Order: sequence, then structure tokens, then C-alpha cells
Amino acid sequence: MEQPALSWLGGLPMMPRSVKWPCDSAGSPLHFLAQIHCDDLPADLWNGLGPRKGWLLLFANVLKLEDEAKGKTVQVLHIDALGPETEPPAQTPTVRHVMRDYIDWSSPRIRPGVPKLWRKWPLELVAQRYRLSETDWRGDGSPLVSGANLYGAPESDQSLHASGSLDLDRPLTWRGAYYVVEGLLRDLDPDDYAQRFRGLGALNGPPEPDQNWFNAEFDRRAGLRKEFADREIGYGPRIEAARAALNAEIKAERRTGWMPRCFIALDAEAVRFKGFLADYEQKLVEAGATEGGDHLSGLEGNLRYYKEQLQQLEENRRYLTELFEPYSGGDGEEALNVEIELSANAHLAWVEQQGKALKHWRDRILAQDLEAVLPGSEWAELTAALMESRSAYWLKTYDTRVLEKVERSLNFKPHLEMAIREDMLDLYVRGDKALSQLPAHIVDDLQQRLRHVELGRPHRMGGHPNPVQHENQADDSPLLFQLASDQALGWGWGDLGALYVTIEERDLARHRFDKIHAWIEGG
Repeated sequence: MEQPALSWLGGLPMMPRSVKWPCDSAGSPLHFLAQIHCDDLPADLWNGLGPRKGWLLLFANVLKLEDEAKGKTVQVLHIDALGPETEPPAQTPTVRHVMRDYIDWSSPRIRPGVPKLWRKWPLELVAQRYRLSETDWRGDGSPLVSGANLYGAPESDQSLHASGSLDLDRPLTWRGAYYVVEGLLRDLDPDDYAQRFRGLGALNGPPEPDQNWFNAEFDRRAGLRKEFADREIGYGPRIEAARAALNAEIKAERRTGWMPRCFIALDAEAVRFKGFLADYEQKLVEAGATEGGDHLSGLEGNLRYYKEQLQQLEENRRYLTELFEPYSGGDGEEALNVEIELSANAHLAWVEQQGKALKHWRDRILAQDLEAVLPGSEWAELTAALMESRSAYWLKTYDTRVLEKVERSLNFKPHLEMAIREDMLDLYVRGDKALSQLPAHIVDDLQQRLRHVELGRPHRMGGHPNPVQHENQADDSPLLFQLASDQALGWGWGDLGALYVTIEERDLARHRFDKIHAWIEGG
């Protein structure tokens, strides 16, 4: 019978009931990261200092960590005996996906149906021995490692977080389905959807063909108005209100005549591109007799680019001429204005309806055993519901530079990719039989991705830290922990950096783990 792991990353700590869950100086619970069985540490680690009995536990508040860990946001505990698995305090927010997927990073909360902390990964401690003469330990730290060498099996250079990284087309469990629905509900959050809707180029009124002119006119008028010079206490909201009012004022003035201005803007752009084209044609003639092949190739590439841009402008002119034809005549432009506004309002109402329907699905899924296999019929019913309803609205596009009417259904693909990834990882760490029923090439691909050591920087204890920014190399105290960014755990320390924890030798000898120094370096 396989023995339970004595060391692990993620999951829950196993500590005596008398040990309190650590909190930072502000009283916020820390997040459990690692539990290491000291009996398994090499005898010569840290020059023989530190405990060789019991367990070392590492906690950190990942929501507050910046460069230097302050306010007790990183803590190390030493316990003599195991206890039961200990759940974090009830007020602890869900942090499982804050570091790599950035879910609720800026506004942490408790997410129903999602484990608060990271999945548990058993550890095998592997000693890495090296001579100082064999590596630039002051610059690069201990020798970097590859997954292939560490595990003695092939590793992939592809990320678990890459788009389409796992060859499945649906979630495997009810929790995977929940991730899809939960992600869509975040997308449709009424508190910020309208702002994001406009930020993606959607129109709730007539488009502005010449944004440069608009911005310049805004700045000119703002410079003449005393409310924009307000610097009295609490001026921020007043300035914001003044900006909104001025923006609305100029938009109202530009409500008419924007259709002809579309063509004026296209013509101005064409004149500009023709000027660039003439300049590069002249440079090509001048360089023909004296310059080498690489320079000529670059000039020819620029010529092709501007010719393609001019061709695109001609296509845009034809497109707009055809688009505006039904709205010609005295009231045509205003009729299109009203259509754009009505479609935007209808789309926002549609989004609200979709949010209500998704909440019903969320509640239905939460009533299931989230770790149970998701029946194909249930997934088919959910996707049919997600795709059957569509909404049309006007969009300002990059290609046409003006506008286009589009029809969209809910886009659940990004959330589906996350759900598949999370399902595969959960099933893998549980050794779930559902994983064995998948095609062998999918499981093999997952295992190769899991063996990948990002940037060759492993999790380590002892030796020399592998720096990212080389800012803390002056700290040559014993290295208690180096926790690297890790796709499987969902850890991303400052993007692709690491968390480092050191302790001075005299404190290590006395087991004074309240004296640690911790910091993160981002990639």
C-alpha cells in the first residue's frame, strides 16, 4: 500500500490543534504553501544547522506580497508532530486562481464551489550537490535544472496555460462546468460590463471618425475652463465629472456630419500613406547603387506595407459607401444614430438576461457533487443554452476604422480552456480513474507539461537562490525556501519569478523562524 506523502506543496497543513493559523500584522490569514518533513532533509543541508525532526511549514499572504515581505506576510513554523488537516479561517478569500489566472486578484472574495487554496502536490526531496567552481553561484545561484534531467523522462516546452494546450473539447467534471459558468458571470458583471463593452470598441452612439481631432479639441477646451484647474481637497471626483460633461458636450456637437467626416478621415490617411510611400520610393532609388541587400529588403518591405494600407483604405471607402447607402437623405444619419443607440441598449438588456439564466445554471451545478464526472448530455444541454441566444450591436473596428454591425453569442472558449486544464490537474493529483479513460496521448501530453521546470528554476531548500532580478544577491544567509513560479500549482510570483526565504545562521541554529527575511522577484 502506498505510503502517504510526508512533504507536500499546496493543499492543507497538517498541524496540531494547539497551533494557531498564522495571520499577518493586519490580522489577515496567510495562505499555506508548503509542509516539509525535516527527517528527510540531507544532514549537511545548511551546514548541518536547522531542525532534522518535525516539519517546516511555509505560509504567505499572496495578496499582499510585493518586493520585500513586510508586516509578517511570510511566516515559517516548525512543528514537532503532525495533526489533522487544518482548514484556513472562514474569512480567508479564495486564492486558488489569483496568481496565474488573476481571478479576483484586485478584489479577493470567497468563491462558492472553488477550493480556497491550491491543490496538494506530494513532494520527493532530491539532493542537488555541486562544487562552487562549477557554477557562477554569485550571479546565477545553484545550477539550473531541466525537467527531463530531474524526472528522467521527456518534458514539454509548452505551457499548461497556453491556448488550446490540452486536446479536449469539454470539461470532465461538474466543477469544470462550474468554472465555465462562473467565468461568464464575471464577464457579464453588471457593475463594469457597460464600461468594458465600450472599451472593446462597441458603440452606444455615433462613432468619432477623427479621434485625434477630438482629443485635441478636448484638451483645448479643458485648458480654458477653471473647473479643470481645481486642486482643492477632494478634487478627483469633480475633475472626473467635468471630463465626462465635456466629453458629452463635444460628442453632442459631433452627432451630425460624422458620415461625411468618415470619408474625410480616410482621405487624410491616404494622403499620409502616399507621402510615406513616396519617401520610401525615393530612398529605394538612392540606395540602389550603394546599399546592401538587407537594407534594400527593408525598404522594399516598407513599400509593400504602405501599398497594402492604401489598398485597404480604398476597400474601406467602398465598404462605407455601401453601408451608408440605406441611410442617405436628410434624416438618414440620425436614423443610423438611433439604430446604433437602440442596439447598444438592447445588447445591455440581453446581457442582463443572460446573467440571470447563468445564475440558474450556477445554482444547478452547485447542487451536484462537483468532483463527479460530468455527463455528456448535461454538457450538451449547457452549451446549447449558451449558444442559442445571440445579440447584435454596432462595433468600431480596426479594419474599417469606423463601424460594423456584428452578432455575438456568449464567448465561453477562454473559460472552457481553463476548466479543462483545472479538471485534468485535479483528476491527476487524485489519481482519479476518469483520467485513465482518456486517450493515452492526452495523459502523456499532460505529464510532459507537468515535468516542465519554468526557466530551469526549481523549488529548492538550501544552496544558492536562483535570482531573477539579481537585487538581493547581497543576502547570502542560508536559503530556507525558494518557491518558483509553477503552472501546476497556479503560482506566479511577480509573473514568472520566485519567492525567496532566508534566515541568518545564528537564528537557524536556534530555530528562530520568526527572524526570516523574505522577498519576491518578478520575471
